[in-house]
Amino acid sequence: MHADPAPVRWPRRPPGLDAALVFGCGFLLSWAAIAVARLPGTVAVIWLANGAVIALVASAPRERTLALLATAAAANLAGNVAYGDTVRLSLAFLPPNVLEVAAGVWLVRRTGLAERFLEHQGSFLRVIAAGVFVPPLLGATVGAATLQALGFAPFARVWPDWYIGDAIGALATLPLVLALRGGDAAATLRRLAAPAGLAVLGAVALAVVAAVQWLHHPFAAIGVVLVAVAFVRPRVEAFAGVTVTVVVLALLLATGRLSVVDSPQAHLQLFLGVLLVLLPPLVVAVAVARQRTLSRTLAAVGSRVDDIVVVSDRDGVLLWANEAREIYWGVPNASVIGRNGRDVTPAAYWNEVLGPIVARAAAGETVRRRAEIDFPARGRRTMELTVQPAHDEEGQRVGVLFCSTDVTEVEASRRELQRTADALRASHNDLEQFVRIASHDLREPLNTIQQFCSLIEQRHAAALDDEGRLYFEQVRGGAARLREMLDDVLQYVRLEQAAPPAPREVDLDAVLHEVLAALQAIAAGSGATVQAGPLGTVPGHRALLAVLLQNLVANALKFVPPGRAPQVRVAARREGGTLRLEVHDNGIGIDAARVGELGTPFHRLHARRKYPGTGLGLAICRRIAEQHGGTIEITSRAGEGSCFALVMPEAGPPETAVAGGAPGARDVPRRARCARRARRRCRARRLLAERGTGPAWPRPGAASAAPCRRRRGSSARRSSSPCAWPGRSRRRSRRG
Repeated sequence: MHADPAPVRWPRRPPGLDAALVFGCGFLLSWAAIAVARLPGTVAVIWLANGAVIALVASAPRERTLALLATAAAANLAGNVAYGDTVRLSLAFLPPNVLEVAAGVWLVRRTGLAERFLEHQGSFLRVIAAGVFVPPLLGATVGAATLQALGFAPFARVWPDWYIGDAIGALATLPLVLALRGGDAAATLRRLAAPAGLAVLGAVALAVVAAVQWLHHPFAAIGVVLVAVAFVRPRVEAFAGVTVTVVVLALLLATGRLSVVDSPQAHLQLFLGVLLVLLPPLVVAVAVARQRTLSRTLAAVGSRVDDIVVVSDRDGVLLWANEAREIYWGVPNASVIGRNGRDVTPAAYWNEVLGPIVARAAAGETVRRRAEIDFPARGRRTMELTVQPAHDEEGQRVGVLFCSTDVTEVEASRRELQRTADALRASHNDLEQFVRIASHDLREPLNTIQQFCSLIEQRHAAALDDEGRLYFEQVRGGAARLREMLDDVLQYVRLEQAAPPAPREVDLDAVLHEVLAALQAIAAGSGATVQAGPLGTVPGHRALLAVLLQNLVANALKFVPPGRAPQVRVAARREGGTLRLEVHDNGIGIDAARVGELGTPFHRLHARRKYPGTGLGLAICRRIAEQHGGTIEITSRAGEGSCFALVMPEAGPPETAVAGGAPGARDVPRRARCARRARRRCRARRLLAERGTGPAWPRPGAASAAPCRRRRGSSARRSSSPCAWPGRSRRRSRRG
């Protein structure tokens, strides 16, 4: 099987080269056609120039069209004058030929298929109709009328020979020139000039001469030879064979070897026969080349070892199979092609898996299924099956296409990843509960410390000296810092695990007003000024955005050099569907090399005694930004202030699923949620007791693990756990 050139893609050539090609082809072919085919007192019978010029101009850039048409006109005039025609007669031939070429170029470009005319026989025929059969109608009509008006020949005598001669010449040159213009023309010409190509073209010429000399119906034999060349050789050789055939027929006519009665009717009958002989081989060459391309593509796809590809007809008879089928089943394809699929497939596999889905595919349905198959040569494998109907060009179902991909390793990896994910999810849940319960239990001694500090301050303040008061303040400050850290830890863990509520329209100006009201005491104590432009609204989570803004503004007020009044500016910008909420300050700034360290939980850039805090504020902000589908961007220079910006899509945050794929918290009734969390707290306390890091289980006087009810109106501070009893009530129950 011979390879064909790739589909035509016209390269861009220099303008001078295009002009040289048009003039050279136009002049040489015009002169040669006149010299070979013109009989005394008549026009040329076969005209080769116009088809070649149409192909050259149509494949050139559009901006060169007028210049190339002028070049073609000059070549036509020069060819006639060089042959010996008078200037008057040469000028008479010029307008019809130029009009014919211009019409052909316009029609070929209008089809939009000139660069793809070799991809399909339908596209080929449309381009041939636009460039071969329609333009000669205009040229023959104008030319015959001009010659009659000038007194050279009657219209009825000239028109049939002009039209048929132009059509045959264009059919012989236009496909060949278009094919040569695409891709590597030099390589294609070398292929034609190679010994094999020359031998084929020489055989075609000898066959034409022999058929004309010795056969009663020579055109039938010529057609058989050209169709045979189209089947066994590349299409460019078939195109060249048609050109050789036309040239040889023209020579035989000029030398009298091919006799024809000198009448318009005889000429029309002869050249219509030639035209009908030349067109089928060209169409066959295009169709066969396309089939070869599809076969190579199918062979390349079918050579993949992990993909079994089989094609059968509607009755289940196997028509084609790739090498992968042999590798998996251990049976040569030659022994199964032509047999029914049920006869070459194990009965259990056919009845349970393949037979039903093949029947559905034969009825017009595409079926996909994953199945475990025990192959004789490869063992038990997991296969992804796709069985679908095969259609012809007219959309009729002609068979079934079976594709099977080996996904054994992929499935094993997926299962391993699923097991790992389940284990990580379970471990993460346990760790979350451990943090929640441990933090909750740590609140009790903190509350005790704070209460007894308050009692000491109330009852024994006068008995303490200055050193005692200092120690006392250190104890109370440490307890406050630990409580703040526990609050931030719980908030961070909650953001990591809990699904946010459904996004709603949030008025950022109102949120900022609430944040500034909460930070009023801090701002007043430092002499800060806060400027805020209109922020607008955005879909999101109001509570989370309030936490983010409060953290960013609080940091802007806190990280300021001594003696400098904080200046904070909050602004919002919208760019291309993105919201950029910025908080600018005039604080200490951050070294550019250390900006990447920000946002890591518990990581601090400054000592706590200088700038207090837990090291979780910016980490919480980053997590809130992620839940809104955005990021936190930081721009800063040491000593000159910073800009912290929330960048998020203005369309709102994406849907966020609860870890583990469980439904969101709002989808579960409150009592069921409380019961579930109570059970998790029990498991966590038991885990603490077993590890020796918590009180023994069960704890005397501890609150029941049953679903809790939040006490209404209690003045005690609520725990961070959404369903925990207030801490003061639990201490009273333990004392009682």
